[in-house]
Amino acid sequence: EIALPSFMDKPEYEWNEEQVKLAKEYAIKEQELNEEKDKYRKTLESELKKLQSSITETASNFDDIMNKLFEKKVRTEMIIYQ
Repeated sequence: EIALPSFMDKPEYEWNEEQVKLAKEYAIKEQELNEEKDKYRKTLESELKKLQSSITETASNFDDIMNKLFEKKVRTEMIIYQ
């Protein structure tokens, strides 16, 4: 967060030239910071989607393995109890 210059509490018509310049610089820095925040947020959202996809795929693979093991167990028990 960028600290708000103290003179910005006053109405704009009371600002001197230096304060107007500082206010413009503040606005530019604030805009740049917001752009960086948006970029970082988008990066995090992208990473989240990748991780969610990976988790879904891993869970699906685990379920497939468990189903195959269960089928093998049932076949083995059928052979044993015949």
